[in-house]
Amino acid sequence: MKRPSFRALLLLCALSPWARSETPSSPWESSLGAGTSFDLLWNGRWDPGFAAGLMDFKLARKAERLRLEGGLELGWSAYGWQVLVPLGAGVGLIETPRFRLDGFATVLPGMLLNRPSPYFLLAGEITARALWTLRPGRSLGLRFGPRFEWSPEYDATVGPYRNLGLIARVELLFGR
Repeated sequence: MKRPSFRALLLLCALSPWARSETPSSPWESSLGAGTSFDLLWNGRWDPGFAAGLMDFKLARKAERLRLEGGLELGWSAYGWQVLVPLGAGVGLIETPRFRLDGFATVLPGMLLNRPSPYFLLAGEITARALWTLRPGRSLGLRFGPRFEWSPEYDATVGPYRNLGLIARVELLFGR
């Protein structure tokens, strides 16, 4: 099995019509992010340290007071490669012309790409995102918060897979 390539994710973002849009009034945002996760609890035991790295592409749309987002996340950890589908909702906490602070709750169903067979993986995170406008239609964001991961199939066949960690992510947003 070949490793997933992040080049395809970068190409998707570059070709996205929202990424090239110069209209900041568009209801759509697209983002490209990279981050890391630090474990606090690993399988129920205190075990702080590096857990995983990740890269994601998301589309978001503001609906009334909520900001809804969905996308694709590729990650890697000691367990192997992960492919997750983040589905989140956020609410604006502070908004000025050049700065925005949002709170997000996200559920991330996906797969742990283990050999000989992949396992279902479920993650959830609650994050705060600070967002600075670089120029119209371009913003830089930092996200931070707790994340819980669990794989019931991995638990049943291999061993426990329940991790609680802190996620930190840098995002580049297009549109707004």
